[in-house]
This record gives sequence, C-alpha cells and structure tokens, in this order.
Amino acid sequence: MTGMAMWSCDFENCGKPSVRIYGQCIICDRHLCAKHLSPKYHSCPSWEDERLYDPIAQEAEQKEITKLLNKINIPALLARASHLRQGVRCSLPQSLQYDHAKRTSVMGGMNYHIEIQFEDGISWLARIRRFNATSPPPDIRGYILRSEVATLQFLSKTKIPSPKVFDYNLEQANPIGVEYILMEKLPGKSLRWSLTTTEQRKKIISQLADIYMELKAFPFDSMGSLDQPGTDHVGPFARESLMDYIDSQMRTLGPFTSRQEYIVSSIQFTLDLIIRGESYADRAIDAFLIHRFPLDAVSVFLHAKPEPDQFYLRHADDKGDHLLVDDDYNITGVVDWEWAHTDSKSAAFNSPVLLLPVADFYDGINHPGEDELAFAQSLENRVHPDLAEIVRNGRILHRFEFCCGYDLADWKGFLCLFQGLRKAIDVDGDLEWETWKEKALETYKNDALLKELMKRDHAGVDKILDELEVGFHQGAIPTPGGLIEIFLRYGRRLKRLFIIVDAINESQEAEYMADALLTLLRSSDNIHLFVTSTTTPAIPSDINAHKVQMTPSTNQDDIRDFLSTQLESRSTLRRLPSHIKHQIAAVLTKNANGMFRYVQCQLDLLSVQRTGRDISKALETIPESLNSTYKFILCRIPPHDRELVRDALLWITYSREELSLPALTDALALQEGDRHLADECRLFDPTIIVSLCQGLIVYDENTSTVSLAHSSVHSFLTSEAIKRGPAAFYSLNEIEATQRIYKKCLTYLTMDAFRQPCADFESLERRFSSFPLLEYAAQNWPLYCGSRAPAGFILPGQEIEAILGFFGTHRLPNGGNYTSWVQVLLLEAPVDASLATEPLYYASSFALLPVVDKLIQNGANLESYGGRNHSTPLIVASYRGHLAVAKRLLKAGADPNAVDASDRSSLDWAKLRGWQGVVDLLLMNGAYNVRLPPPIGVLEAARGCFWRCGVCYCRDNAHLAAGRCSMCGHVGIRYHYD
Repeated sequence: MTGMAMWSCDFENCGKPSVRIYGQCIICDRHLCAKHLSPKYHSCPSWEDERLYDPIAQEAEQKEITKLLNKINIPALLARASHLRQGVRCSLPQSLQYDHAKRTSVMGGMNYHIEIQFEDGISWLARIRRFNATSPPPDIRGYILRSEVATLQFLSKTKIPSPKVFDYNLEQANPIGVEYILMEKLPGKSLRWSLTTTEQRKKIISQLADIYMELKAFPFDSMGSLDQPGTDHVGPFARESLMDYIDSQMRTLGPFTSRQEYIVSSIQFTLDLIIRGESYADRAIDAFLIHRFPLDAVSVFLHAKPEPDQFYLRHADDKGDHLLVDDDYNITGVVDWEWAHTDSKSAAFNSPVLLLPVADFYDGINHPGEDELAFAQSLENRVHPDLAEIVRNGRILHRFEFCCGYDLADWKGFLCLFQGLRKAIDVDGDLEWETWKEKALETYKNDALLKELMKRDHAGVDKILDELEVGFHQGAIPTPGGLIEIFLRYGRRLKRLFIIVDAINESQEAEYMADALLTLLRSSDNIHLFVTSTTTPAIPSDINAHKVQMTPSTNQDDIRDFLSTQLESRSTLRRLPSHIKHQIAAVLTKNANGMFRYVQCQLDLLSVQRTGRDISKALETIPESLNSTYKFILCRIPPHDRELVRDALLWITYSREELSLPALTDALALQEGDRHLADECRLFDPTIIVSLCQGLIVYDENTSTVSLAHSSVHSFLTSEAIKRGPAAFYSLNEIEATQRIYKKCLTYLTMDAFRQPCADFESLERRFSSFPLLEYAAQNWPLYCGSRAPAGFILPGQEIEAILGFFGTHRLPNGGNYTSWVQVLLLEAPVDASLATEPLYYASSFALLPVVDKLIQNGANLESYGGRNHSTPLIVASYRGHLAVAKRLLKAGADPNAVDASDRSSLDWAKLRGWQGVVDLLLMNGAYNVRLPPPIGVLEAARGCFWRCGVCYCRDNAHLAAGRCSMCGHVGIRYHYD
C-alpha cells in the first residue's frame, strides 16, 4: 500500500511530498518538495554557505528555543519534581535562557535538557523535545518518546547503568506546558574514545562485554521497539525514518518475527520514498539501484547459521558518546536510548560503531579491527564464544547497515563503502561504480519503478540552466559554492556532464574555484572538466588529468575569426573601407603571436581614432608586443593621476580576493594615521578609477567588483621589463605591496568607528554597508604580514608595537577595536565569543611570529580558549601547520594535550591536516599518540576542518561518519574550523 508524505510541501498551492531532511528548512520553518527547494523558489541560504547561513540559522534556533522555554511552566515543573521526592525542595542551577556558548551542554538536535537540583545534592534532568522544521509530526514524536520511556523502564530491571525514569507526560496540554521525561542525571562525562590509552580501552572493552552479556539474558520474541511503558511489549519501530502515513494515520514498520522480513520491508519502504520524491530526490536513479541490489542478496546479509526466533535490545547509536565514564574509565551510564529496538542476535551483538577502524572501513577493508578483535576475545574469555564469533564475522552486516540509507552527498565515502559491501558478499566486488551501474541498469531495466524514474530524469541540463538563469536575471553571478550545489543536485542525473572553464587562473577566486571543481570531480564519475590556464595548475595525484600545451600557431584561425567579428561589430570600425580593415587584420594577426589580449588592446586603441587616415598612421607605429602596449597605455596617464592609478593597480594586483569598487575607493582615500574617513575624502565618482586605468582594469556592474583586465597585466606590472623605460614608475613588487596594504587595512580597523563591537548581526550588516573595506581589511591584514607574507618580508619593530597596540585595545570597555575585528572573523558567534578570544589565539592562528614572541614575553595566557571552536593557541597553530609558532608555544609551556570543543587535540589536527613536522614536534613534547579516524566525504574541499551538523551544530567525526548527524538525523554536515 502506497503511503502518504510525512509532510507536504508548504509552497503555496503545491502539496507534493516534502523531501525528508533536506527539505526541512529551519530558517523559514517550512517543508519543501524537490522543485521548491531550488533557489528559484527558496531564497534561504544553503548550509554550505556558512557566512550567510550560520548567523541566520543561529537566530532561528534562538527564536525556537526561546519560544520553547517560554512554554515551560517552571514553578509547575519544580513542584512536580519536589512532589515526586516527597517534598524535597529543588531549583534550577542556571537561568533558563538561550545561550549559544553553552548549547552543547543542554541540547542536541532533538531534545533540550533542564537540570533540576535538589537540596540534598541529587540532580534530575527534564528531557523536553524541541519543535522546528526537522521535528516529526506530533503523533510520531509522541510514539518515539513513549518508546524511550518504555526502554528506560525495561533497563531499570537490568544491571546496565541507565537513567531511571521518575515521571513523564506525553500530552502537550499538561501543567508543565510541554511533553517531558523526568529522569535521573547520571555522573560522569561522555567517553572520548580517540583520547583513550591502550589500558583505558581494555577497561572499556571489558565493561562493554559485561553489558552485552546482561542484554543477552533478556530475550524478546519479536523485532521492533518497546512501545508500552510499564511492560516489555515490542511494537513497531519508533524511528521517523521508518514511518509515514496512510489516510492521515501514522504508518509504522513492524514488529517482525524475522530479520529477513525486516530487511525486505525496510528496503521496499526506502524504494517507495525514492519514487515519491521524499528521499534522494537529487540522485534518485543511483539510490534506487543501490537499494534494489540488496533485495537480490537478502540471505547473504543474514547470519551464516540459522538463528533462534529470539531478539535482543540494541542501542541505535553506539558510536561512543552514549557511554558516560568517570576519571578511572568506569562506565557510569549508558544514555541516549531514543530509537533503540530489539534485533536478531547477530545484529544486536555485532561490534559497536565505536570499535570500527574507521579509516580501514571506508577504504573497503573487510577485516575486523584491532579493537573489535580485543572485544571478541573479551567475550570469549567470559565463555560466550557465540557472541565472539558474531563480532569477528560481523563486517557484512556493518556494510549493509551503512550502505542502506546512506547520505549520498558523501559520494566518495559511499563508493568505497558500497564496493566494500560487494567485495564482502563476493558479488561484483571488482567493478568500479560506473561499470557496476551500467550492469545494474541492464539487470533492472524491466523494473516498473526504475522505468518511472528514468522517465522523470531526462531534464537535468534544463534544470541547471533554469537555476542559473534566475541568478543572471537578478544580476548575481553564482559563487563556486553555489555552482557546486547546482551541479551536484542535477549533474549526477546525466550520463555525462562536461563543464568548460576558460582562463581559470585569471579569476580572483582561482584557488577556491579549483577546490570546487576538484570537489565536483571527486563527487561523481559522470562529470568531466575542460580547463584552460596560462599558468600550470597543481593537480592532485588522485585526479586523472590529460594536459595539452597550446602554441601560438594553434589558434591563428581563431584570431582571424575574432578580428573579422570585431571589425564588423564595433560601431567605430565597421564603416572603415575594406582595405583599411584588411590592413588592421594583417598587422594585428602578425603581431598577436596567438594572444587575443594583444588584439583586444590594439582594437581599443584604434577605436578612439577619428578617421581612417588616423588609423593607418597609428598602424605604422603600433606597439609590436603586449608589453610595449601596456607601456604605451601607462605613459598616456596624466602626471597628476599617476599616484592614484599606481595605488589602484597595486591594490588590485595584490588583492587576495576580488575587491569591490567602494572598498577600493576607501583604500585609496585612507591615509596613515586617519582616525575617521569622511565622505569628502572619497572620490566623487569611483568609476573614474576605471577610466584612468585605460583598459588595464575592468569593472563588473553586476558584482560591483574591479579586477585586472587580464593576467598579462599582472605579469607586466611585476616584471623586469617595466623597470626599464618611461613606465618604470608603475613597477610593482610584492614586498612593497604587502607593506602598504596590510598597514592601510590595520589603519582602517583602528578608526574610531570601530572602538566597540556591534550589539547584534543586524548592526554589523549596517556597519559593513557603511564601511565597504571592513570585511576585506579584517580578514586579510594578518595574512599579508603573517602566514602568507612573501619571502623576505620582515615586520619592523615599530610595526610590531603598532600591532600590539591594536591587540591591546581588547582590554578597553566593550573590547575596543580588537574585538570589533574579531567579531568580523566570527560572524555568526555571539559578541561574548569575540570578547573572550585573547590576542595570542589570533597571533598564533595567523603566524604573526614576532607578535607571538612579544605576547609570550608579556605573560599571555597560553591556555586561553578562543575562536569559534573554543581552541587554545597551540591547537589553532597545529591546525594551520605553523611549525615555528608551535615551537614557541611549546617552549613557553603550552599544553600539547588540551582539546577543543570538538574533542580534538593539537596532535589530532596536525595528523588530520598532514602536518608531519608539527606531528613530530608535538610527540617530542609529550602529546598523547592515539589513533584518530580521518574525516571523510565529499566536503573535504571546504574551508573548515571538523564535521558540523548544519542544524543542531553537533561536532564529532564519529557522529557523522555515516554522512548523517546522529543527534538530529540531518544530512547537512560540513567540514569546518576557525
């Protein structure tokens, strides 16, 4: 029977099924179908665009939590808790209000926790379900909560340390004001497996074996979730991914009397969601083939030996942080039993995800890992060889469970997993994805569901063009990140997608664009790139590239065609007599040497001539090369404009990203020592800069940015050739440019307008509007004189003191200019985070080595936490690979084993980023050498470096190893760091 959508699309007059997870927008609080998720209809920023998304998402979260907390009747909650303890008085140890800095200690993606403290020292937790676009409908939410209560009540009869339930109410209309569970707060902290020693791991593994033995003592007669508090009744699965609706009634899967029955039903349910457009809407055919394949191999996914009709309770999220431990690594609690269910013996007692060798697992290796083997031995030592055998032979089941329901946005990670699955069951394990897909399409070509998907899927290119057209009409050029999102959404539907990028090195975002293109290549085998560049780009070894060197002779015909078109289309040239046109074509073709840029410049110069005779004379003395053309242009600039033009060329040539014309205008107007920048200091007409530069720079009206007209302009201005002759005044060198640009940026940031940070994001947006150079200056000044300074650049002593003076303003009321600068770097963070970040953190992050030395000499706190990820100076220096800075910090006594908010140490980050020199240094200075699974997935090219959920913000590689946040189920995860 075909189900109904969990949510219908909220777009006006639509009503189609909303896409699960990706279609749930927490910003506009809507559920959207695949069509109305596109930018043409949905204007909320994508989670990939962190600068826009994070502040708005945080604001939406604050509104959501504030609204939730306002519903709670705190006096009634405390009265209820006190009554349950025969009148022992209680209170809340902390104020009940949204605090982004403390969010991870009180909430996850689905629940908010309120601590209740009694006078006798006992603490309880009120577990309250959150309400936003990612939340399931009320009846599903209530069923999941009821199952969690029933599971915890069952566990209270066992020896497994789990929270006791004291009270619950699943009706929204109750005296407390919200659904809640009152439960015991267990002692201990979440286990951080990656930081444990060998002995600590042995101790944890031994206790896990005891837990398995205890669970084995309580068999059930069916497979599903406990659903009736106070009983051991097993009902349907309590997990929204396995639920939908029929005739407006909640439909559930289960309970089942065999695992085979469950596998078939769950896969068929997923196929149904794919056909309905609720799952894998952007990769429907691939997802269909992936989930159709296991139906033909169900028996292989079952235990080799027949199993009794008994089932055992299984935790649904055993990645490690479900265990609480004390300082001696005794397990004090097993928590987070939401979604728990009973399962077959071979599944319930397979090794937990916690023990998987993640790197090997994603590389397709099917042997059990070292920790798994130790766990099996521990079970065998307890005279449970049957459980030991399950652990040793459980890899096929792991692969099946990871591949079914996997988030295909992590395409690279999935391909390894899926091939590992096929190898494990010995079915087409040697075939690469494209070959296997072609075979699968042939195998299932008569499947009615596949035929339906193929029929829908032919319009991929049209949809790409439609989305791009929206931006073009609005005058917005798509960003590299935006292009990735569009190509990933629609491109993978096509058999082949060819993308042509011309002159990539001439883009101000060339490095970012190259990363984006590499991400595309790694994400899908059907995407092919054709890229031209006047410089040789660095191509990673894993990319199959074919390089061709072009010579001038290869494009002579193209030059002639270009000239012919220009001579007939330019209004000033098309009326010329034929013999003069032939003369122009002959001279320019001869001198061009294959360079369109030369032809373009000469046509521009000839176009300003007044008569054909003037053109003929100009051709007699026309510059014979591109360099001589540029000299000619520069020498025509009036003397009184020379300083302005040179300064503009210097900024544009050495800018680290595209400059807006208003930002450039501010940079040109600013003088050393300025404390403010009045309007009378700025150019009356900023576009005069473009005119004065006479074709050497171009202005894009759509983006308001200015850039060099061609990479050859940069080459000439920085060449030896310009240093000789009349244009020598315009010669540029990187050290001079670095000095001038960073000093102007720092002068800009020290203006009186920035003496304190903005109170909120809206005020900051207004500040950006009033001061167009602010964002560029804030993000780039320390790069110029720090981590990306050119060879030979040295910070003079007086400039070091100037930087220290700027940093010293953080001691002023409201944090001074320093905190205003940090606020720009931490856009979505609250003002408190900017105020809390001390100068040594950013001096270390940007490798301002002499400044680091001075701060250490002045007694800076080596362990002060800062940045968005609550890191120490040593952690951020290790992440960035700043070896010299790390040496200074360690010599001064920095702790090499401190961890940040994502539970990563300096050594962890140095390993992940491949900074072997930093790794060696840390190990020599006492860093714990532990194994750390590397992050995986398609988003590795993004600019951050920890997995973070775009909805609930949880941060943990183990959480997200399967491409989906285990806290809230969302697939919006990205690699991030600050």
